[in-house]
Amino acid sequence: MKKHFIILVFLIQSGFAYCQNNLANAKFEDAQEAYAVHDYKLVLSKLKEAKTILKTSSEKIMHLQVMAQTQMVKMDPGSNFELIQATKNLAGKYLKDYEKTASALNFKEVYKAESYLSDFAVSKEEFQKQFQVLETKKQEQAEKLKENENVFMDYNYFPEYTLGLTVEEMLKKHKNLKKYKEVLMQRKFSYYTPTFTFKNNKVDGYSAFLDNTNGVYGGSVERTDAECEKYLKYFTKKFMFAPEEKTEYIKEYSLASTTYIWKKNNKTFMLNKTHSVMDRDVYMGHITIGSTDENLSK
Repeated sequence: MKKHFIILVFLIQSGFAYCQNNLANAKFEDAQEAYAVHDYKLVLSKLKEAKTILKTSSEKIMHLQVMAQTQMVKMDPGSNFELIQATKNLAGKYLKDYEKTASALNFKEVYKAESYLSDFAVSKEEFQKQFQVLETKKQEQAEKLKENENVFMDYNYFPEYTLGLTVEEMLKKHKNLKKYKEVLMQRKFSYYTPTFTFKNNKVDGYSAFLDNTNGVYGGSVERTDAECEKYLKYFTKKFMFAPEEKTEYIKEYSLASTTYIWKKNNKTFMLNKTHSVMDRDVYMGHITIGSTDENLSK
């Protein structure tokens, strides 16, 4: 009878522990889902519930806690001195306790988190000084970014022509355009002047062949590529950010085209190189540029 009673108690305890583990696992899964949507406060709340149920922590709980708290630090490092120190200590404990049992991925993630947190000063006074330096650098970077943005937004390859004018104002201000009025209005390429684009009756952009590569007959693919590379380096340095690159090949015309596109704040600037073999002895290559600024037509 006593033996049966002991077995019964063991089964009840086992069943209770099983239910506890199931509930703790459910809480941990909730924490994982919260982490996926960047709700780090909810992550910590669910992990706390799981630890309360289990009356202890575990490798996977501690790993997720370190990762969530590290993300919270990254969101606002300047006001999280206490959290930084607590998370660094927790990461150190994880690395010590689970060095031999943690998965390689989890261990590496916590190791990187601990390395990141170790870059912060350990005293609050030094931390505040450190953060002030970081804030100053951040502000300088923001100002430089704004300056770069202004360079791109203000850039006009043909500064002698004023953009943002109405068609009538454009023709009135630039008398030389009158004899090219048909070309101008039909938006066709011209060898003599840039072709302008209009929206809401305002000049919002232009396109043109670049003079020194216009109609290179009897040249070579290498020549066009070399010329385009010069312009690519020039514009990238000028705008201070890299373009997107798109390449097309039209088989029926033996034509290959590569376009480099810089885009920011509703303005687009493009550089294009196109070359085709007309027959065995004749090669044609063109390099064109174009710009459209939607802000000018508002």
